[in-house]
This record gives sequence, structure tokens and C-alpha cells, in this order.
Amino acid sequence: MGWIFAISSFLCIWGFGYLIVLAVHQRHSYDFHRQFTSQQSGILLLILLFIVMFPVLAVVFGVACWTNLNERRTARGWGMAASLVYVLAPLWPIIHRFGSILGAPGVELIIGVVGLVAFVLSPGIKRQADDFAPESNRHRKA
Repeated sequence: MGWIFAISSFLCIWGFGYLIVLAVHQRHSYDFHRQFTSQQSGILLLILLFIVMFPVLAVVFGVACWTNLNERRTARGWGMAASLVYVLAPLWPIIHRFGSILGAPGVELIIGVVGLVAFVLSPGIKRQADDFAPESNRHRKA
């Protein structure tokens, strides 16, 4: 799951950059002296929402990847948080159009459920340094 989280983090960073460019283009393509229509304001608000959301998701996926690949104690919690994003994100399209479960939202939901099951049922990641007595491990305090 660590590499899936790494790819997701990269895609969130890429999406963030793309939306910044799109927002700047939207800003410069309209005359500021005229009023925005409600549809244009809604699109700008949606772009701003995603601009805020993508860096947060990139951090969650990035930390989940890093803790899993380095076998940190917090890997289980970060893995569950990242997998929960995969479960919650496709729910809106699936609820509104159930046929979409056969497409990308369904695949995302399956990845999230598999990740949640894997992280919930795992006994936890234990580092090898924790298995040694304090005398043999000079970095560990008694």
C-alpha cells in the first residue's frame, strides 16, 4: 500500500499545481469590473476548495507512504487515515449514480476497503530495535 500512497501523493501535488494554473487563468480571463454569474462563482469556489484540499491529501498520503516504507510505529494509523480517504472520496458519485461503482469510484472504494482491512487487522509494525535488551541497543534508554 505504501507505493499506492506515494502515487496518490504525487497526483495530489500535480493536481494542486494544475488547479493553481487554472485559477490564475480564470482570474485573468474575466473583467473584474463586471459581476460574476452564480455559475462562474461556483466554479471558482470549487477550484479554491480543491486547491486547499489537494495539499492536505498530499501530506496525508505522503506521510502514510513514508511511515509504511520506513516501518514506523505510526504507520498503522496513517495507513488507516489514507485508506479512509479512499473509502470516503468515491461515496458521493456512487450514491448519486450507482452505476459508477463499476468504474473508477468502485476501484477506489475497493482499494480503500482492502487498505482499511489490512491496516485494522495487522498486529502492528514493530521495529527490530525494540526487540533487543537496553544494554545491547545504545540508542535506547532504559
